[in-house]
Amino acid sequence: AAHLQGGCFFGLHGGRQASFAKQPLARDKTTQRNAVAMLNSADVAEEFTETTLIAISTVENLIAEVGLEELPEALLQRCCTSAHNNVEGAYARAKEIVTWRRQESVDLVLDKPSAVAAEHWYRKLLHYSLPGQDCKGRLVMIEAVGQWDMDELDKAAREKRRDMLQAHVVVCETWLKQAEEAVGVHAQQGKTEGAPFDSVQRLRVPGFIAVLDMKGLSFNQNPMVYPQVLRVLREVSKINAKYYPGAVEHVFIVNAPKVFLTIWRLMSSFVVPSSGCKVDVLPCGQFDLLLQECGPHCLPAQLGGSMPRDTPPYRS
Repeated sequence: AAHLQGGCFFGLHGGRQASFAKQPLARDKTTQRNAVAMLNSADVAEEFTETTLIAISTVENLIAEVGLEELPEALLQRCCTSAHNNVEGAYARAKEIVTWRRQESVDLVLDKPSAVAAEHWYRKLLHYSLPGQDCKGRLVMIEAVGQWDMDELDKAAREKRRDMLQAHVVVCETWLKQAEEAVGVHAQQGKTEGAPFDSVQRLRVPGFIAVLDMKGLSFNQNPMVYPQVLRVLREVSKINAKYYPGAVEHVFIVNAPKVFLTIWRLMSSFVVPSSGCKVDVLPCGQFDLLLQECGPHCLPAQLGGSMPRDTPPYRS
């Protein structure tokens, strides 16, 4: 597997995660139990160092002192870790995120029918699905990039750019809610089992895993030929970098054809997550590393997993 380190986020789609019913984040009890079971693993229920805990608590208090809305736990944590526990830098990032969330009413987006509808449309446009969480509690997004219709994407970028950006935010907020919900349940279990409060109070909120399936990719899908698509990818990357730092933890590019490296050189800055994210490129049919990292339960049979072959985004 070719291994890359890189810097930006999924300009590829808006939003790298489960099927939405009327309430997009409602999950059945089985899904919730599975999430909690995964978080009971020591590798998943990761605790912070004392230095990081102090930085997070300090930034949290500073935000409260100036009367800003509460920042979601996952973003608060990532503001600190991305700033290497530098309180001044983390606080500046946190204020920027909170200000944006207030201006865009982001906290309400999951209850907004038009935003949820935009995400359903966006999901079909970009051929992605959110089958669940991996063995480490991270939300998995699978995107069939090789199935992209660039003319259709170009039309959407020209006519429905705002809907595309809003749909991306819906997916990011889905990740926030599901990940924090699972960690919160795990922490509550620890308290009821008699563990000291400080030891279970703040666990690391897991991020995204992105699986980009390049099967069927051709030079006709080069986004450099479509300036409006490129513009939207840049805007998505900006949203990720500024307002969801470190959300994507690992990107797997699978079924990479021979033409991939050429196209990758042109588009990598728009599709690779924020700095520090691992990117692994796997040749056609080689999924061992992906299965080792995520487990088979959250992957369809086409990727070596145990989910049915008609699991989205592969449903015909």
